[in-house]
Amino acid sequence: MFVLGGWVVYWCLRWWYFGHFFPNTYYKKTTDHVPALQKLADLSLAIAPLLVPVLMGIAICVAWYRRTAASRTSSLADLPV
Repeated sequence: MFVLGGWVVYWCLRWWYFGHFFPNTYYKKTTDHVPALQKLADLSLAIAPLLVPVLMGIAICVAWYRRTAASRTSSLADLPV
């Protein structure tokens, strides 16, 4: 209960001192007048380096799965009936 009260006092003092409830970075990010397509292009440029290893991992897993599935199918065909 004391922690919550301290937290409320901290935020009220911060609001009074700075004149804004949220940090400056919040207002900078939300009041930017950049078109949505430009934001999407910027986001894709930031995410692209992270997607390359993920997509390579998925491709390797799919290739490995197909290879093991094919070997299981061919080994089942060799069994006498």
